[in-house]
Amino acid sequence: MPSALKAYSEVKRTGKVYTPEDLVEAVLDSVGYVAGSQLLAPSTRILDPACGDGQFLIGIVRRILAFLPPSTWERALHNIEGWDIDKNALHACKERLDAEVAPHGLSIAWRLRHCDSLMAYCNLLEPIPLYDLVVGNPPYIRIQHLPDSYKRFLQENFSFCQKGSTDIYLAFFELGISLLSSQGKLAFITPNSWLYTTAARPFREALRRQRLLERVIDYDTSLPFEGIGAYVSITVLSKEPHHTWRYERRSHPPVTLHLPVQTYPAEVQCPPSRAKRSVPLGQIAHIGVGITTLADKVFILQGDPSLPLNKPIVRLQTSVGETVEIESALL
Repeated sequence: MPSALKAYSEVKRTGKVYTPEDLVEAVLDSVGYVAGSQLLAPSTRILDPACGDGQFLIGIVRRILAFLPPSTWERALHNIEGWDIDKNALHACKERLDAEVAPHGLSIAWRLRHCDSLMAYCNLLEPIPLYDLVVGNPPYIRIQHLPDSYKRFLQENFSFCQKGSTDIYLAFFELGISLLSSQGKLAFITPNSWLYTTAARPFREALRRQRLLERVIDYDTSLPFEGIGAYVSITVLSKEPHHTWRYERRSHPPVTLHLPVQTYPAEVQCPPSRAKRSVPLGQIAHIGVGITTLADKVFILQGDPSLPLNKPIVRLQTSVGETVEIESALL
C-alpha cells in the first residue's frame, strides 16, 4: 500500500489530524484568548481533551510567556491540562512543553493525562474540576469506523451521538460543554458537517436550547489540513447565554452573518415561505451515505479539443495518467 494511502487509512482509523500552527492561532484568537483579555489570566483553568503532541498547549504556553507578568507564569502554566489516548504523543507533548519553558529557567510538572477522554469522564466516581477554557482539535471518526463496543458506548453515554451516521467529534463537544465553568468558553476545530447533517441535529438543538453558540468560522470547501480532505470550521461556545451569534464563511467572496441563536445558515438560505412549498427529498427518495472522494485528479479528464466525438466511445486520460473509456454523448 502506498505510504500516502497508509497515512490516510491511519487518519480514518484513529481520527488523528494534527493542527497547523496558523489554525491554532486562529482558534485561540477566535475564543478571545488574547493579550489584555480576562480569559488570558493566571487563574484560567484550561483543558485540551485530545492534546496529541501538544500543538494547542504550545500555543497557549507561548501566549502566557508573552503576555503575562513573569511572577504569574508558574501559576498560569500549572493551570493547563492535556489528555490523550496516545502515550507516545503525550511523551512528545511533554518534551515540547519542557523545551518551550526551559529558556526561562522554568521546570513545570505538567498536567498531562494518558486516557481515553470520553471513557475516563464517564467512568469517574468523583467530579472532574470545571474549566474556564476548553480548546482543541478532537478526533474525527465516523461511527462506521468504530468497533461495535465503542459505538454502543457512545450511543449509551452521549446524547449528541444517537442519530444517523454520527461522529466521535460530537461526543467531544458534549464532553467539553459538560466541563465548562459557569462563564467558560469552548473552541474546537472540527468538520463543518455539524451545521447541517441529520446526525448532528441533537447537538444543534442543544446549542439552541442552552443558547451556547457564540461564533463559527466556516472554512467552507477549502482544505486547511495538508493532505487531509476535511472541510472544517472553528466553533466557539460560551456558557454565558447568547441571543445572537456570528457566522463567518471563508469563501470567495467571504460571508458574515449575525444570526438569532435559533437560526443556522442553511435555514437562512431556504426561507420558511419556500420551505412550506417544498417537498423534503426524504419523502420521495431513500437517501444513503454519500461519498466524497476529494480526488479530482481521478475524475477530471484531459482530452484533445479536436477529438472527433462521432464515435460512441472515446478514450481520454485522467490527470494521473490513466486511460479511460467514456461515452461521447456524455462529453
